[in-house]
Amino acid sequence: MPGVSLEDYRLLVDSIADHAIVMLDPTGQVMSWNRGAERITGYPPDEIVGQPVARLYPAADVASGAPQRELAEAASLGRGEDEGWRVRKDGSQLWANVVVTALRRTDGSLQGYALVMRDLTARRNAEEELRRAEQRFHGLVDAVTDYAVFMLDRDGCVTTWNSGARKAKGYEEDEIVGRHFSTFYTEEDRAAGRPARLLETVTREGRVEDEGWRVRKDGTRFWANVIITTLRDGAGEIIGYAKVTRDLTERRKFEEELRRSEERFRLLVESVGDAIYMLDPDGRVTTWNQGAQRMKGYPSAEVLGRDFEVFFPPADRAAGKPRRVLEIALREGRFEDEGLRVRSDGTQFWANVVVTAIVDANGNHIGFSKVTRDLTASREAEEMQRRLVHEQAARVAAERVAKQAEEANRIKDEFLATVSHELRTPLNAIVGWAKMLRQRELDPTVARGVEVIDRNAEAQVKIVDDILDVARIITGKLRIEPKPIDLVTIAHEAIEVVRPSAHAKDITLTLEDGPGSCILVGDHERLRQVAWNLLSNAVKFTDKDGRVAVRVWQDGPQVAFSVSDTGRGIAPDFLPRVFDRFTQEEGSTTRRIGGLGLGLSLVRHIVELHGGTVSAESIGPGHGSTFTFVLPVRATVSVPPANPARSGSVRRSLLGELRVLVVDDDADARDLVRAVLESAGAHVTVASSAEEALAAVRDAAPHVLVSDIGMPEQDGYSLMRRLRAIEPALALPSIALTAYTRAEDRTKALAAGFTTHIGKPVNPEDLITAVANLTPFARPART
Repeated sequence: MPGVSLEDYRLLVDSIADHAIVMLDPTGQVMSWNRGAERITGYPPDEIVGQPVARLYPAADVASGAPQRELAEAASLGRGEDEGWRVRKDGSQLWANVVVTALRRTDGSLQGYALVMRDLTARRNAEEELRRAEQRFHGLVDAVTDYAVFMLDRDGCVTTWNSGARKAKGYEEDEIVGRHFSTFYTEEDRAAGRPARLLETVTREGRVEDEGWRVRKDGTRFWANVIITTLRDGAGEIIGYAKVTRDLTERRKFEEELRRSEERFRLLVESVGDAIYMLDPDGRVTTWNQGAQRMKGYPSAEVLGRDFEVFFPPADRAAGKPRRVLEIALREGRFEDEGLRVRSDGTQFWANVVVTAIVDANGNHIGFSKVTRDLTASREAEEMQRRLVHEQAARVAAERVAKQAEEANRIKDEFLATVSHELRTPLNAIVGWAKMLRQRELDPTVARGVEVIDRNAEAQVKIVDDILDVARIITGKLRIEPKPIDLVTIAHEAIEVVRPSAHAKDITLTLEDGPGSCILVGDHERLRQVAWNLLSNAVKFTDKDGRVAVRVWQDGPQVAFSVSDTGRGIAPDFLPRVFDRFTQEEGSTTRRIGGLGLGLSLVRHIVELHGGTVSAESIGPGHGSTFTFVLPVRATVSVPPANPARSGSVRRSLLGELRVLVVDDDADARDLVRAVLESAGAHVTVASSAEEALAAVRDAAPHVLVSDIGMPEQDGYSLMRRLRAIEPALALPSIALTAYTRAEDRTKALAAGFTTHIGKPVNPEDLITAVANLTPFARPART
């Protein structure tokens, strides 16, 4: 170029600092070195000129011949370009773009090479960081499995695909990339142009959110939440779209089920005839169903926001009852009440009302629910119930409930029988031995102790009897066996039983003069129980040196029995409740006199079973009391029955050297029965089990069998059946002496083959009499 010298070119090249511009000879030796080459590599010209260009290459590239290949490529093609690692003087590496151009003379011979090198390390580091960031981003996106996250190009075709998209939609990446996103929409949405409208909206607004049905690869549908966002480059030009899809099918099912449930509940509430509505925390009406409108007459517009006290009669409002209802419901969680309520026209109806406090998830009180039932039409409801009972489903339910109740009663009866057995068994020994000892001459102190033991044991027996009788009353199983009886005889018997307790307190016990007999039809044992209860109560509540008087009289078609005492009397407020079950005037922890509160309720029930009445009179504490029961005579007999009262303790001897086999697994019971019967002259053999009893029948050939029922392995019923099986004609007289004392136990014992049934605890005299009564039928048992 005219005017430009070679020196000018040299100065121009040397002034370039961003590029290394180097001349090489044909062998690759450095011939020139500009300032840019020195800045980039760190070599000054005097250290590199004359050196092979290979010094700028890593050792691995030198070993592989990379420098020579690049020169050969430039010599062959005229030019060669490469990017790679080069080495600075200090040993550090740089990423360089290198262009090598072959220099030839006019005759075409190779003169050398021009090498231009640019340091791209900073750009490469930035690109590498960007690449790693993209890898991290793609890894993060691909790790998301609950969301389908993918990209679309400007036309809406899929360009990326994560694992969440594969899980949600079923497509593999190579199956979906490049396809239009409308693939995921239903046919009806595609026909309506919905995908195109979404792209138009997101292009215009930058973001769009949508929910609807989407289609998986297998054709199944799922409910999706979709968010599409516009992607722009640095210049603001749209380069595509980001799309996030979430499968909300389960949530939609739950919401739909909740909606249907709420709708069903709303329809149920609206269809129910009862008034069902809500109150705010202050008692103002916030909801109102059709049942409430029908029942109370208010349309919702007239009652919403009004205080619920409007439904109460004026007297209840004046007494503050509405506020108390809310206070109790808030304190206890629920309040139920029955009473009069007022309709909008002022008429009143009898309602059952349940108010329930409502709290939110954090336990904050937010109001009340109120359910009101109109009970004035209860007869119609009962008639409806009777009709329902005739339907099959109700009948099956009723039968099931009946069976459950029957089973519960059976379990309860078995439990009571077991309790009776367990209590009567030890009492049998206590009562029996006490009565045996009282027949002997004893030291006065010992005699007093035995008398106390006997009296208290009899009291315990009475408590057990009362408990069982109450259970029979509750289940309707208490029965009476009416026969001609003498009420005067019953009075004598009760007095004799209670006399020891009266004597212990120096109480005067008298039977006032009256008729020699007072005949009626009734249950002797049950009425004796009534008389005993009244007398024992009188003695119990009369202080030392007091008086108890019994009176029996007849007044036309009725007979009466009264017990008067000089005891503590009865407070007027307690008098109406004196015959209630489990009721006692004094507190359970402070009362001075024990008891279960059952005796007087049994008295009332037994008297009422006889068609009679019972009453109590007292002018107050400290003035005594009088209990009277009156019974109808009904039918009578012309000749009074013999007086069965005992005249003292009569000891009968068993005649004829009678052999008795006693079977009982309880040693105390065996010893007692043996002692009682031997004292009456019998020869007694004992056995503790059914097996021992069978052996004793063979060896001892007893005339009479006395057997317990409840025994381990084989009970008394099993023993009797086995004895009958040995010789069907064998009629061994037998007594079931057992702590199982219910009527059904007696029936079961007789059905098993026992001649008679006696309950424990047994009076020794009664046992001797029972065995003696079997003597005429006794004959030695044969095997």
